[in-house]
Amino acid sequence: MRFREYANAEAFLAEARAFAASTLQTRAAEIDRSGKIAADLNTLMARNRFFALESLRESAPPLTPAERLPLLMALIDELATASASAAKLVLDSNLGQVQLLDTFGGDALRARYLPRIRRGESRASFLLTEPESGSDLAKIRCTARRVRKGYRLSGSKDWVTGALDRDLYLVVARSAEADDCMGLLFIDRLEERFHPKSLRIAERKSQLGMRGLGEHRVDFDDVFVPDDWVLIAPSRPAIKEIMRAYSLKRCGQAAIASGVARAATACAYAYARQRYPGARGGLAFQDAAFRFAEMHCRCTASARMVDWAIAEIVRGDDSGVPASMAKLFATETAVDVTNEAMQLCGANATTDSLPLERFLRDARMLTIVGGASAIQKKNITRRLDVILGARPAREPNVVPSPSFPLGNVPEILEVRKKSTPSRARRVGIPPARVTPK
Repeated sequence: MRFREYANAEAFLAEARAFAASTLQTRAAEIDRSGKIAADLNTLMARNRFFALESLRESAPPLTPAERLPLLMALIDELATASASAAKLVLDSNLGQVQLLDTFGGDALRARYLPRIRRGESRASFLLTEPESGSDLAKIRCTARRVRKGYRLSGSKDWVTGALDRDLYLVVARSAEADDCMGLLFIDRLEERFHPKSLRIAERKSQLGMRGLGEHRVDFDDVFVPDDWVLIAPSRPAIKEIMRAYSLKRCGQAAIASGVARAATACAYAYARQRYPGARGGLAFQDAAFRFAEMHCRCTASARMVDWAIAEIVRGDDSGVPASMAKLFATETAVDVTNEAMQLCGANATTDSLPLERFLRDARMLTIVGGASAIQKKNITRRLDVILGARPAREPNVVPSPSFPLGNVPEILEVRKKSTPSRARRVGIPPARVTPK
């Protein structure tokens, strides 16, 4: 496959924007109705370097994490303005499972599968959620039993994205010998040794939104995984490595939510402006204009929250708090904004003549997939004492809250004015607003 070449990140994002606005937008309803992303779209995205992004051109050095991660968030946000399902495919083809394969896979696995993922020939699924416990790590029951030259995997996983269409599985499992140890096992389900009776995929779920990828239950019955395909052997520290990658996936889901909310706002405003134009431009009704102004503010805040969370992770945060904050805020904002957009457009917004009903369905799914909003709140509340300054941080990578006297607005503004760029990132001020000393 011949990949597109880009001079810089701006050119890459310009292509993503054009692809979303033309090709993807015209196919988004088809993706939602058919429940799949067509092969030709998959190939186009691969040629555009949207999968397993490593560099912007063949002669360029690999992107650093500080370059690659913000670029991926911007890419996912742009694609989500047209299709949340396509944006999720790009997320899954770069972060989370693909990131774990790249980091912990042996040379042979990386050499065999990463080029295939980059070309769109292979896709990977991350298997964490279980039927009875959701994504609660303390209640995972899928087990990996140590045997000669490998492990035997038994148990069930649920809500596996693309389970029927994707060939690669990365499975989180608990050690059968030590209940407090977790591991990560790699499976190519198209390998001949995986008998259909030992690896079963249930019927596709009929879901509210994000319909383009498919969700399934997967059952494992004593499936053998050789040592070479064990990415992280069961141990106590393993879950921290797994969840570090999962934090980036949550940032990606927040970026999808940001794109969906932005698209809903733009779509509703264009519709309202056509139906109720003001005498001098804008809208005829001031109340509606005020509501759109608030929606735009919230969309902008969501995007900046994602930027901040990624910056914290690049700086070394391993608490998961920034990712949880970004996902909680952006996904809940997306539900509120898309709901408001539909309300402003009236009955037509509830039909497929406008994409708003699809945006709302997709936004509602995002508050649940990848860890429900309640899970994100739980992650944040575990560290509230540190975040709000009630006690010093024991973990150097947990970012404390700004030391502002609450309610003292003039002093807060003075601190903002005097903040250095690094301090501004630490307290969550968007870099664009920073004036260095």
